Amino acid sequence: MSDEDILDVIDACGYGIVYWCHLAEIDENARTYTIHSDHMPMPVELSFDRIAELASKYDDVADIDSIAGDILIQTAVFGDVIFG
Repeated sequence: MSDEDILDVIDACGYGIVYWCHLAEIDENARTYTIHSDHMPMPVELSFDRIAELASKYDDVADIDSIAGDILIQTAVFGDVIFG
């Protein structure tokens, strides 16, 4: 999966997680996506590789909308879907 595809996935995720995440930061140089939330004691940094791994479960990255993105990020951060 290309970095452009991963950034598209992150874009969809950003719309989906807004109700529980107060800040999400992309660092393209470090290839990370950092999630900040009042529901976590510390920010969680996800690598682009981890996001690509989770996104690979979908037949087509274009199928990842904000709902799927929310599920993807919650699973990466919490190990399960705990909101919504």
